[in-house]
Amino acid sequence: MMKLLRNLLGDKKFLINNGVINWKYIANLHDLQDKEGLRAANKMGRSHIDYHKQKMKVKLAIQVFSSSIPKGILLAHELKIDGFENCEGTVDFIQMIDCTRNMC
Repeated sequence: MMKLLRNLLGDKKFLINNGVINWKYIANLHDLQDKEGLRAANKMGRSHIDYHKQKMKVKLAIQVFSSSIPKGILLAHELKIDGFENCEGTVDFIQMIDCTRNMC
């Protein structure tokens, strides 16, 4: 299920609670971390973004929906870094998936 959800998020853009859920925020976080040489406490690498080459690896899909990803996106948003405007819908969505997965 996590792989299907990741594939849907990666291939489509959709709305939830008047917020946009878009893969670009996850890709932007990876690019920012790659450019700065720092990680926002996550394990995200190029294989998480270019998942089409490794679609069958559940581990990569699970890590995309971990709590550290929305925290990194929110940090970039609060620092007003370009590319993270209107990311609240994506952050809420990933937090909801992580909470559901961990039975919060």
